[in-house]
Amino acid sequence: MFSNKEWTGADGEIASAWHRLRAGRGSSTDMLLLKHETAEMWLRRVKGMSYQDAHRLANEKFNWQKLIEGTLD
Repeated sequence: MFSNKEWTGADGEIASAWHRLRAGRGSSTDMLLLKHETAEMWLRRVKGMSYQDAHRLANEKFNWQKLIEGTLD
């Protein structure tokens, strides 16, 4: 997540999730962020996808942003 060249820096939600995870207090929502970022990184490295395509596909299964916004179906 932090080595993504397109990444412009953590927003407050990502930073908070990261701190909880590092402290061993991560929630299932925080774990979803890690799953999203892992899927995105795998798609980029193994499948050679662009950031935008990998992000879109990762969101199909691990849409952390919608979950924290309360708009996940």
